[in-house]
Amino acid sequence: MLRLKEIEAWYGDRIVLNGVSLSADEGELMRIRGRSGSGKSTLLRIMSLLQKPNVGEVEVLGKSAWSISEGEREELRGKISYIPQFLELIENLTVLENVQLALEVRGIENGEDRAREALEVLGIRGFEERLPKELSGGQRQRVAIARALVSSPKILIADEPTSFLDDIASSSFYRLLEELSSSFKMGIIVSTTELNLPKRSGWREMILEKGSLREL
Repeated sequence: MLRLKEIEAWYGDRIVLNGVSLSADEGELMRIRGRSGSGKSTLLRIMSLLQKPNVGEVEVLGKSAWSISEGEREELRGKISYIPQFLELIENLTVLENVQLALEVRGIENGEDRAREALEVLGIRGFEERLPKELSGGQRQRVAIARALVSSPKILIADEPTSFLDDIASSSFYRLLEELSSSFKMGIIVSTTELNLPKRSGWREMILEKGSLREL
């Protein structure tokens, strides 16, 4: 479903990714560990087709993403939902409006029913009219996932999604991701700075160090 081949990325004379190769299959759960500044965000943005690598190839659903037209690439981007490290909920929009926004930017109108369904799946039905400032950190995460889920992606990519959650909320969050992956056959890739986390059953564990990615 997603293939990276010999990816290199740099900023000026700083090499961030050095020959990274990776394959992720349908419904696979993957967690990438790495220290702050190790290049995790760059790697996830390249996976999400939001950033072109300096060298290497990205394949999504069998298509070489940077060898096709921008229109075709935009279609591939529509199969991937990316949640950045710092949640970008629109503070003056309600929860429901934030989720619907993901459909509107793709030209899908009248998406209220789909947005409400996504909120129900995430266990936050009844919060539709609240503003983001009225939510806890865990609730904001669920809204962000609902917004990512509403477009029916094949792959969900989240950059350090548990960084602002305590241990209990973090464990609950991972269980939620596992349920979503199982229910929707959706591949999920997350990153974390927590290097010493115990391995989690069902997850493929990777670590990014000195520009290289390896499996734990």
